[in-house]
Amino acid sequence: MVQTIFWLPKHLKQNQERLEAMATQLGKDMSPEERAEIEKIINSKEPLTEEHLNKLLDNVKEDEQCEPKKLQ
Repeated sequence: MVQTIFWLPKHLKQNQERLEAMATQLGKDMSPEERAEIEKIINSKEPLTEEHLNKLLDNVKEDEQCEPKKLQ
């Protein structure tokens, strides 16, 4: 129990840093139109519905079919 108290904050901080790095990388690969659309949805006061999520995912799938990802 005591170990968890000290281990968890460090673990959560490392996960947050990894997520931020991934978001930065994905943001570089994203077009300005996609970024604007996502920011619009995130900043809206309406709750994020399954319909909005499906719309975003459909757009991503269409883009992946048109442009294959670059291998790193």
